[in-house]
Amino acid sequence: MKKILIIIIMILPAISFSQGPNPYFIYSNVCVGNQLPVDDFSTPNINTNSPIVAWSWEVNGTVFSTQSNAEYLFPSCGLYDIKLTVTDADMFFSDTTIQVEVYCLPTADFVNDVVCSGTPTNFADASTPAPSIVYWFYQFDGIGVSVNPVTSYTFLAAGTYMVGFNIKDNNGCADSVAKPVVVDSCVSNIYEYNLENKKIDRIIDLSGKETKNKKNINIIMYDNGKIEKRLIIE
Repeated sequence: MKKILIIIIMILPAISFSQGPNPYFIYSNVCVGNQLPVDDFSTPNINTNSPIVAWSWEVNGTVFSTQSNAEYLFPSCGLYDIKLTVTDADMFFSDTTIQVEVYCLPTADFVNDVVCSGTPTNFADASTPAPSIVYWFYQFDGIGVSVNPVTSYTFLAAGTYMVGFNIKDNNGCADSVAKPVVVDSCVSNIYEYNLENKKIDRIIDLSGKETKNKKNINIIMYDNGKIEKRLIIE
């Protein structure tokens, strides 16, 4: 009897694994003009456990640091790709790329009316982009402040006052502006009225406008320099 030898050859699939480390880093989005920090959290390869000994950080193909943790100042706001390459003691390397965002700054601005001294000057936020603004701070030439987007302040004397205005948006980005605000004395263009035997230089109504109406008077300025405020005359 003939014996038949059957040989079965089994070909096992090749098992391959990456020998490089596992690159990973964390970061925080920042406002343009601030350094963006990046911190390495890479781990050695699980099979070799070879320690990481070298780092290379790149933006748009340009290396900006070879330390484990780094900072980078972006020239403008927008989206950027940061690439981290890590190398272990066995000279195996791996890389990862993460997109980060650098926030644009808001633009601070305000508008105001021109009124007479002793009358409230009205201020309103005109910053852009308006929906993103969450913090406001007015500083009235060192003599008053306000944290409301729309507010008013009464300057007691005529002159030009420097008003500072600081804002911050919902990304934490800030901007500021300082503008001169003119307050009129309202004593020119004399209009003479005889009221209770007093000579009046000018009458200002409740809206802050000059008037000849003796009712609903807000400010009366006499020729002797005295001022009466919010005097209602029927």
